[in-house]
Amino acid sequence: MPQSRSGPAMVPRLLHCVTLCLLGAGPLGATVTQNPRYQVTRIGKPVYLSCSQDMNHDTMYWYQQRLSQAPKLLFYYYDQDFNNETDTSDNFQPSRPNTSFCSLGIRSPGVRDSAVYLCASSRDTELERYHPS
Repeated sequence: MPQSRSGPAMVPRLLHCVTLCLLGAGPLGATVTQNPRYQVTRIGKPVYLSCSQDMNHDTMYWYQQRLSQAPKLLFYYYDQDFNNETDTSDNFQPSRPNTSFCSLGIRSPGVRDSAVYLCASSRDTELERYHPS
């Protein structure tokens, strides 16, 4: 009888990978598009995630959602101004070279970086902070 390969010997291999997931809106008029939609990588191998929007929104966000946790805001850009909302590792490298595009690089992903990464956009967030309706 052949032996199964799904025993304890497989567990260390699983621990050497990091799963990064992105969710994007479908092609319904105005969109936010994330690329790649999902990615599994080796620990320590750099990852590059991108996000674009075609709605001329001023603000773009990156969220991280770990298993069984609520999404956590990592960063946001208002126009070209960068805002770090949480104590995040220097391992994350966000960028917004223009108003319709935002990216997130992870220099050396570790097990703690296994999560769903969400990009979002909105209009006038920074202004609403100073001029509430």
